[in-house]
Amino acid sequence: MRILVTGGAGYIGSHTALELLRAGHDVVVVDNLINSQEEALRRVEVLAGKSLTFYRTDLLDEQGLETVFRASPIEAVIHFAALKSVGESVAQPLRYYRNNVTGTINLLECMSRHEVRRFVFSSSATVYGDPPTIPITEDTPLAPVNPYGQTKVIVEDILRDLRQADNRWAIAILRYFNPIGADPSGRIGEDPNGIPNNLVPYIARVAAGRASAKAAPAAPTRPALSAREKAELGDLYQHGMAAAQAGRGDEALRYWELIWSKDPDYQQVAEHLKREYLVRGMETFAAGRLEEAAALWEKALAVDPTDERAQGYLARAREQLARTQEIFKR
Repeated sequence: MRILVTGGAGYIGSHTALELLRAGHDVVVVDNLINSQEEALRRVEVLAGKSLTFYRTDLLDEQGLETVFRASPIEAVIHFAALKSVGESVAQPLRYYRNNVTGTINLLECMSRHEVRRFVFSSSATVYGDPPTIPITEDTPLAPVNPYGQTKVIVEDILRDLRQADNRWAIAILRYFNPIGADPSGRIGEDPNGIPNNLVPYIARVAAGRASAKAAPAAPTRPALSAREKAELGDLYQHGMAAAQAGRGDEALRYWELIWSKDPDYQQVAEHLKREYLVRGMETFAAGRLEEAAALWEKALAVDPTDERAQGYLARAREQLARTQEIFKR
């Protein structure tokens, strides 16, 4: 299948393009490069061992989009291209509405003219605003609290109306929080132009000597919990203890993680979480599931960065993973 990836030179877009190429698809990328680099696409081609087609085009450029669709028979579109800084959207709302909403309308109209009706939209969990309950589900009410989130809701509404008017459209909407990580090669990752708005790419730049830790974006302050919220956490803790004592480990872990997401200072839960991650990591390590074990021990270190056992276990898992990768390279 020949698939168009908008914003394909960006963080998520480049990884998607890479996996599509690896899966045997033909990939066309459209990106205006205002927050990405063409070098990412060159590296994608090297990693995939296969070429893609790139157009430096803005979705606000209707004629540019026409050129893309006329050049080759596009069969589906995965739409990542958008401005995405929450703070910037508050300061520049008109720019965000024009780029994210008008650009998407231009893309959909161009697809209609060329009878392309398979569409995947990269929305965002920011559409939920400050959710009344956690965990969030697809049924949680949409209540964005900034223009960026509002642009995503508007586009989702447009897509629903489009599908209602013409059921030939096949549309998927993806909502997610800030993703992290990168291809195991380390050749592509999150490396935006300018100063990153997210913390993880900034940390990576500090580690690489490309940025100063003193200039890192300040972590948002967490509001104090109300008496009602503290009582709710206490109830959750009791449910977690009851589940653990009854041998329902998975259920107990869900309670611990839910409490931790609400109050990272809950020391009793920290001990439960850390112990659970360490034990489950050992179980998966013994079963040969090295990446899963490493992920669990990384969670343990996220709870308590000073835990020497978790540090040792994680180092062992990474060593074994490296050895495994070397074996497959031979």
